[in-house]
Amino acid sequence: MSSTCYTLSRVPAVQSVWHEHAPRIGFSTPFVLHALLAISALHLGRCEPHRRAACFTRAQWHHDIAIRSVVPAVPALASENSVALFLFSSLTCIFSCACNHDEESFLTLFEGGRLCDWVRLFRGTKTIIDSSSEDFRTGKLAPIFLNGSYSAAVRRGSQAMDLGQMYVWELKKMISKECSHNDQILRTYQETLDNVGRTLGVVLKLGEGRGLETADVFAWLLEVSDDYLDLLRTWDPVALIIFSYFCVALRQIEWMWWMEGLSGRLMKQITSVLDKKYCSWLRWPQEQIGWETLGSR
Repeated sequence: MSSTCYTLSRVPAVQSVWHEHAPRIGFSTPFVLHALLAISALHLGRCEPHRRAACFTRAQWHHDIAIRSVVPAVPALASENSVALFLFSSLTCIFSCACNHDEESFLTLFEGGRLCDWVRLFRGTKTIIDSSSEDFRTGKLAPIFLNGSYSAAVRRGSQAMDLGQMYVWELKKMISKECSHNDQILRTYQETLDNVGRTLGVVLKLGEGRGLETADVFAWLLEVSDDYLDLLRTWDPVALIIFSYFCVALRQIEWMWWMEGLSGRLMKQITSVLDKKYCSWLRWPQEQIGWETLGSR
């Protein structure tokens, strides 16, 4: 309430949601309270390095309790608990990024298809939103969704599409040749890459001096198709390369402590599992996230 709430957004109205409404809901909903405490513990450990190990242990403890507490509420998803479930889902996504700052724990994202599961974790928020969309637009969390609506409108605009094509055009041509034998897979990749392009068109050329928010970037995770996720789960090379372009968008919101370094860690793992013949396909996204600088540290 005194510090962490101001690190989850740059928009004052959204900060107020995390400062005022989220804790109030937490005091009546244990799984939200424990999720809030888990994030706060990670942030405290980040701010005070000498306490990092103890704070990380405490954060895991709170997060484990939150997971156990939320299980009975999930099958009963309704307007009465949708706000609490959305807060829990959002905090869990933040936790999944913030607790993977060390190399060893981050490697687990690339074991047994967990990178795909990580994407599905973010997509879980969309299921909750779809169940009670009107409650979110007019209720206590309205500032979050008004901000998200603005972001969605910008992404749907022709300018975002036109700008985005400039960044993904070369990759689209390479994918067309690589997947010419399978029209269905080619269509999946083209649609996915078009959405990546829209995201890049927004985040690499900001309008009206507006600072980036998570909604500008993570919207892509909510939009990708199940067909693409199935390919990502199997470490399909083209699916991983497309994801590397998404890493460029992630890099733009690493002003948030819980996002810091995420794009570089993802890129390192993508590079480690790709066949060397695809290395040249990664050149542009690697340059955009400062891969050479990151790799030399």
